[in-house]
Amino acid sequence: MITFITGPMFASKSTELLNRMERYYYAKKKILLVRPKKDTRDYFSHEKANDEKLVKMKPDEIVINDFQEIFDKDLFEEILRADYKAIFIDEAFMIKDVWKFCKFEGFAKSNPDIFFVGLLASSECEVFSEVVKFLPRCDEIIKLNAVCMNCGSYPANYSYFCGSEKKSDILIGDNKYQCLCSSCYFKKKNLGTKFGWSEVG
Repeated sequence: MITFITGPMFASKSTELLNRMERYYYAKKKILLVRPKKDTRDYFSHEKANDEKLVKMKPDEIVINDFQEIFDKDLFEEILRADYKAIFIDEAFMIKDVWKFCKFEGFAKSNPDIFFVGLLASSECEVFSEVVKFLPRCDEIIKLNAVCMNCGSYPANYSYFCGSEKKSDILIGDNKYQCLCSSCYFKKKNLGTKFGWSEVG
């Protein structure tokens, strides 16, 4: 089973990942957590209890920015020998060729469940290129939403960049973003003017 857990910023994606991971932990099944080097935050989730839950589970963990690093670091055979029942890939959109976990030679025997977790699109509503590669291979897609951080309405589905300049589609730092409903997002982006609309509802 290949699952993609997605949603905007602040939609509790990490909480959902940990909840899924905990099921394997209590079933005493071996799990692997894959994280991107690009994610330089010193915490896993916005909630301290979630970070404590991760420490308690003590999953095997690898940190990469490119799938090829598994081979460069001689992790290939080690991962296969471990016989993982589930592989959780956090912030999957940040890892180059992450889709290859779906077709990892040698997984045919253990057939682990694979969970891609992370944003679907940038704050400009452009779907990340790495997501495009693994999305068609997913058996299940779970879309989470948040509460609008501007007006408080639900659902809020847009990640909005609050800074003045964004030099890359991936810019790390939760304090640089808000989660907005469509109405607030369109108003802040001034998209009504851009598309020639007299008013954005």
